[in-house]
Amino acid sequence: MSKIIFKTNKKIDFQNHLIQMKWRDKTGFKYNEKDIEYFRSLENSKDTKEQWNRFEEYSKYFYSKENKENVHEIIDFYQDSWNKVEDVYISKMEEIHKNYFFYNVVLGVLSTSPGGWGFNLKGDNPWFACPNKKNERFLKVAMHEIMHGFFIKYFREKCKKNFGLSNNQLWDVQESLTVLLNIELSDILPQEDLGYPQHQELREEIKKIWLKTKDIDETLNHICKNIRK
Repeated sequence: MSKIIFKTNKKIDFQNHLIQMKWRDKTGFKYNEKDIEYFRSLENSKDTKEQWNRFEEYSKYFYSKENKENVHEIIDFYQDSWNKVEDVYISKMEEIHKNYFFYNVVLGVLSTSPGGWGFNLKGDNPWFACPNKKNERFLKVAMHEIMHGFFIKYFREKCKKNFGLSNNQLWDVQESLTVLLNIELSDILPQEDLGYPQHQELREEIKKIWLKTKDIDETLNHICKNIRK
């Protein structure tokens, strides 16, 4: 059985919308005016119920009966495509991080968000959001988001304790570390993992140290020391 299961879940989709509402300025996604107005409407809502109603209105076609067959096609395409690379991906992630893949199942939830893919990899129902269009790009999103789980599980608290990094600095490391996908998984990655504009220098430094050491501990120690300065 596959460890990553793609499906729809309106409640999780809604959570991803709220994540993007809070993080949209930091992520660097380019939104059109209609989408900006939508996020503002979520921010200005009086309570969660009103936010939910606005979300339902925004995403109603995707969840409609008319679109049901299309959604099933997307899910089947995602699952079939992922199943072909899952063993290679997980094996490489375990090799890079020197630790095992610790989830029984992770949900890849199709999201109607106009941009941005959040995640919650804690608890009994770990998930990440992914695009709701039939495109191989979803593979990059999945690989990127799942890789965050390894950093959070095995290295985040260690980096915080040993180097005194702030939450923002830890986020910088977490997001920049995905440059390793381009080096180690280029044969199954459908397109380059570009990262955020503000992380390009850090990503180049990670790349340089990784190619020199091929060791995650040495790479993170070097990067965390530099960030702390």
